[in-house]
Parts: sequence; C-alpha cells; structure tokens
Amino acid sequence: MDSPGVDVFTSQRPPSPGLLAAVASLEAACFPERGADCEVARSLLLRRAALLVLPDGDGLLGFAHVTWTISGTLTRLCVRQDARECGRGRLLLAAALSTLRGAGVHTVTLHVDAAGGGAAARGLYAGAGFSVDGAVGANYYGPGSDAVCMVLVL
Repeated sequence: MDSPGVDVFTSQRPPSPGLLAAVASLEAACFPERGADCEVARSLLLRRAALLVLPDGDGLLGFAHVTWTISGTLTRLCVRQDARECGRGRLLLAAALSTLRGAGVHTVTLHVDAAGGGAAARGLYAGAGFSVDGAVGANYYGPGSDAVCMVLVL
C-alpha cells in the first residue's frame, strides 16, 4: 500500500496543522475558482479518509485526498504548478488507488472539469483506467465551469 516518497495520513496518523495549512494553500493555488475549504481537515476526523502527500523539503509538491465507504472517491489531486508533467500526479494517483484497494474498495469515482482546463487531469485519470460516466451538472465548479464524473473499477 505504500508508494515511495508519498506520506499517508489518516485519523489514526493525523497530519500536523502546518501540513494542513500547506495543503490548503496548494489547493487554493490549484483551484482558485473553488478556493480552499476545510474538507480535507474535516474528513480526516472520519475513519474512512486519507490524505496522501508528496513532500518537498519544507514544502509540498502535491497531494491527493480520498474517502470511502463501500465505494471510494478521489476528492482532490493537486500538484504544484512548477512540479507538473514529471509523473508526480501519476505517483499520487497510484498511491491513492492503492490506499483504496487496501481498504477493500472496488469502485472509485471522481469529478473533473469538463472543459479545456481539465484536459490534463482527464488524461491522467483515463491513463489509469477511469472512464467518463456522465455529466455531473452545469456550473458545478461555478458559472461556466461544468464537470464530468469518471469511474474506475479496481
């Protein structure tokens, strides 16, 4: 279940407040239209959530966040702008999927931008075997920003 270089945090192994602040900052940089919320921090209070981080010295190259019950959801995957296109997103995605497999999950869903801005992310997910399941809805991420649901059977 471990991936080299990726640290996994859960309710049993919580991240430090400083790391949560770095996650919120990176999330706001990656998704400025959504802004940072406290979903990641709140979800780690639950037993079925994990935060996977790719550290860079005192900083953060990227993170992924998953939750699960019977099925799993990849709620976030963020890689710092200057650290993209080097396989870090694939590494975080593989670690997230491994975490979900280890939790007994067989189906994973995610929502991703349906427009041009989400093309790289959709390519990353399709390369891992996800397929488009349908539209989530108009203006999902805000005015003019629609999303699609992608699904992977593990």
